[in-house]
Formats: sequence, structure tokens, C-alpha cells
Amino acid sequence: MAGLYRPRHPERTVLYRVMFHHFERFLAGYEGRFEREYGFLRPIIREVAERYLDCGNPRCGFARLRCPDCHEERLVMFSCRSRGFCPSCHAKRVEEWAERILSWRHSGFSVHSRVRAKTKTEAERVGKYMIRPLMALERFSFLEQEGKVAYRYGQAARETETMDYLEFIARVTSHIPDKGQVMVRYYGLYANAHRGKVKKASLEAAPLRIVEEEMRRIPSKGWAA
Repeated sequence: MAGLYRPRHPERTVLYRVMFHHFERFLAGYEGRFEREYGFLRPIIREVAERYLDCGNPRCGFARLRCPDCHEERLVMFSCRSRGFCPSCHAKRVEEWAERILSWRHSGFSVHSRVRAKTKTEAERVGKYMIRPLMALERFSFLEQEGKVAYRYGQAARETETMDYLEFIARVTSHIPDKGQVMVRYYGLYANAHRGKVKKASLEAAPLRIVEEEMRRIPSKGWAA
């Protein structure tokens, strides 16, 4: 149906619900409870958390797309585009990585010599390994009567660890990278230094070469010739 918006409902996830209801309380008690273990409260934590809570929210802005041919309309919600925290934006980053891997000249590049990324699905699996998400949302569950969050981990997710809401926020936000922090390092042909040398070499003008050749002497004709 034209113009119909189907929201993805991030507010139904454990991460969003805990951040929405308890983040301000976390900020107020951070210095006394978490500063010794996690260090000072970095400004990027508040910035990313607030952007995440507005990500995909139609009340925070959206773009209306209209096809000039069929006149179908769609609404696209603005995303936070944060690194290493928002599950939705991270999924988009993995998809971009898959397209980048397939576009590389060495299309067989992967984390293991026997692994080949020939399709987009395979490339996304490699991308998820290289820039794996911070957490798997499906492994979290609420223990509302206890005021805690449960996390399943280990082989077949059989082991469980519980933590209160503020401890949960402290753990997940500690992984938020600083601005400009390098998350993935490139080596060999994909290293920034190598790509910079190639680009510089392609832009440099060829040096002017002066070649001196010895000219063969041509005898002049005399007046009597």
C-alpha cells in the first residue's frame, strides 16, 4: 500500500527498554559506582546513547520518497549511524562491508584461506566476523520481578549471567568507540599507507627528461664545389 510505514519497533528490545527507562539514573550514579572500574564517563557515551534512542523514530524526522513513474511513496526514518552500538545501524554497516568485499580485486580474500566469499550472503558472514556486533539481542531477556537482565552465552547459549539494569548499561556502553578510533586495521595491499603510495604515484607527473644526442657533423660545401 502506497505511503504505508511499517516501523521496526526497536522499543520492544531489551536494550532499548533498559536504555530508555534507566539511562538517566545510570548517568546520575556513574561516578560513585562505575568510575573506578570503567574510568571517567566519556562524553561520547551520552551522545551515542541519545542518538540511539532517537534512531528510527518517526517523531525525530523522516524523509518521504516518491517514485516519479508509479508515484508510490515510502517513508524512510532517520538513523543514528552510530558505530559499535546501534544494532540496526550495525546491520547496515555489515551489508556495506559485504558489498566492499565482493568489489575487491582479490574476491577470495577472507579471514581464512579456505573460506571463499563469492556471494553476498557469504560476504555478509565474513563481514559479521570481521566487524561482529557488540551483542546479540536475542540472547537478552528481562527478569522484571528481580529488576535484572539475563544474558545467555556459551555453547548453544546454555549458560546464563544476570545483572541489574545499571550494570547492563555500564557494560554495553563501555564498548562504544571514541570518535576517530580505528576499529578495523588493513594490511598489505589494503593498508592505507599502500593505497596512499599508489594514489600519489598515479597523480605525480612524469619527470621531464632531457636527452642530449650527439649530432652528426655535416660538412659544409666550399665555394668551389
